[in-house]
Amino acid sequence: MPERWSADELKTLLQIVPRLPGTQDGVGDYALNLAQALARQFNTETIFAVPHATAKQVGAFAVRSFDLSDASGAGLAQDCEDVLLHYVNYGYHVRGVPRRLPGFLQTLRQNSGLRMSVIFHELFAEVRAPWRSAFWLKPLQIRIAREIAALADVCFVSGEVMAGQLQRITQPARISIHPVMSNFGEPVLSTGDFATRDPHRWVICGGTALVARSVRSFAARLGEIPEVFSPRELFVLGGRADDSIQADLARLRGLKVKYFPEIEASEASRILSSCSFGWLDYFHETRALVGAVLKSTAFAAYCAHGVIPVFPHAGSSIQVRQDRMPGPFSVGESEQDLPSEAGRAQVAQSLYDWYQRNASSQHLAATVHSAMGQPA
Repeated sequence: MPERWSADELKTLLQIVPRLPGTQDGVGDYALNLAQALARQFNTETIFAVPHATAKQVGAFAVRSFDLSDASGAGLAQDCEDVLLHYVNYGYHVRGVPRRLPGFLQTLRQNSGLRMSVIFHELFAEVRAPWRSAFWLKPLQIRIAREIAALADVCFVSGEVMAGQLQRITQPARISIHPVMSNFGEPVLSTGDFATRDPHRWVICGGTALVARSVRSFAARLGEIPEVFSPRELFVLGGRADDSIQADLARLRGLKVKYFPEIEASEASRILSSCSFGWLDYFHETRALVGAVLKSTAFAAYCAHGVIPVFPHAGSSIQVRQDRMPGPFSVGESEQDLPSEAGRAQVAQSLYDWYQRNASSQHLAATVHSAMGQPA
């Protein structure tokens, strides 16, 4: 078993990710942002392990390739002090059942003698439709998540909803709750930045499917938004260029629309920092617990920029460790719940402050670094 590092030594973390970071993959970008924060704050080096990777480097970070069919994982964790797995079941298998992954991780731990933490970006598919394969594969997905959690010294989850799901399927050694962070930057903002924003400037951001769903519901609710905040300008950021999204946006009348698919994070951050409200149709089903939105990088991006998220359905409060955020705010078919005109800037400030306390890359890096410092 390797000796533990001291506080002034360079530490090396092996981050296992399903796809190469820096390729507009949400989990990969999350891991890359974490690696940068760890390097900046704690002088911690990251090596990325990616299935069947061809690249040897991502920015300043080395990349190692592995194959789940090679159960030994020989040399993968060489010169590392800790292992961090980013788990999203569909990332490692097209149907969300990476059956080889638990055995691969167990062997890796045995051969290296290292601690292992897991960030659960997803546990299993939440599907109630029996005509979809995920409905029938869910028991297997749960079993795999249980096996992986049992191998971990620390399990990181995005919120209390996922923590409850994990506790219902297993009893992991330790659960740490940390909402996902923004992949579109974390600007330093002041109270004046929120007060001077145009209350009629809205934004939609996310991956292709989320953007498409949000654009459709935004169009359906547009007439229900109160005049004091009625959209006059809409920015649509992220995802792949999509003709159906473009067509839906072309049908919006009475507001200026700007569509930026595959936008650079720095440019997205600049636009987000000028917007007052962000529309988010995150849930496939209205019965979903709104607290599960803490695993959404789009929601995180809104909060990191002091943009007020607005949902098409009302929901219960969102909190982490009894630290409740304002809202949630919504515009439904027949009712709306938005902040007052006078209170808008203060709500934006409160959302921004909540993000800094609970979800920022700086906060996550400190949490992961603390987990690395525990005895092996």
